[in-house]
Amino acid sequence: MCIRDRFWFSGAVANNLATKHALRQTPLPLLVCTVGMLVQIAITQGVRTRSQGGIPGCLLVSPCGWLPRSTVVVLSVATAAAFICHRLALSFGSVSFTITVKSCNVAITALIAAIRDPSLFSGIRPIAVMLVVAGIGIAAAAESPFPASCLLAALGSGLAVSLKTAIAKPVLKKASPAQRVELYGDSMLGAVLVTLPACLLLEAPAILEFWPKMSIERVAEVVISGGCLWWMEYGCYVYLARVSTVSHGIANGLCSLCVIVCGSLAAGSWPTVQQMAGVGTTSLGVALYNFT
Repeated sequence: MCIRDRFWFSGAVANNLATKHALRQTPLPLLVCTVGMLVQIAITQGVRTRSQGGIPGCLLVSPCGWLPRSTVVVLSVATAAAFICHRLALSFGSVSFTITVKSCNVAITALIAAIRDPSLFSGIRPIAVMLVVAGIGIAAAAESPFPASCLLAALGSGLAVSLKTAIAKPVLKKASPAQRVELYGDSMLGAVLVTLPACLLLEAPAILEFWPKMSIERVAEVVISGGCLWWMEYGCYVYLARVSTVSHGIANGLCSLCVIVCGSLAAGSWPTVQQMAGVGTTSLGVALYNFT
């Protein structure tokens, strides 16, 4: 799993740093979110075309016929909510704090999994999960005081990620590799259909006002941010298809700490003693969970 870990984790670091930089230059979070999803659809369409021997697949004509439409719709809405809240949180606060609070999905995912299958929490696994959550909390408290708007948006993103994980896991477990690509692309298309109207409704005046300031460099930064989003999300899907939701949540907690540390370094500051204590506590929880 080491290579998949690195692919997902490095994508998460690149996505958050690239998006934060893009939002500094283009302070339109819903526009950045929408463009990011469109870039993901374009990349996924390319992957689908290649897998079909050069024959273009059509996301619009043949949406996941092997799945109930309601499942794709709920997954699309959860994906849109996760991305929108994540972009809003990054526009309100720092990368490290956003990811720290968003990591509440570790606890939520574990709770959902425990309700579905109590055997997943046998032995010392509950202690391991609590250590992961405690470590994230310790690291989050290091940035107090923090913007309430960033806190609420990051919590919303964490809740949406938990819902998306809970819905996607049973589907990915049964799907073929080609169907996984199809599900990923179609859920992104559905997410765009949710995000685009919100973007036009809420940000249209700001977009028109900011448009004269748009340059090739700023457009490129937003597009690169979208490419990094695909990198992270596809790595996350590949990993989730091969492990349980709890194992995915534990790995997500470790991934978050990688982003927190890299975000602090990118901001020009070393992680504080309290942040490192949070990293150590979470790492201990991950090691304990994997040991069992």
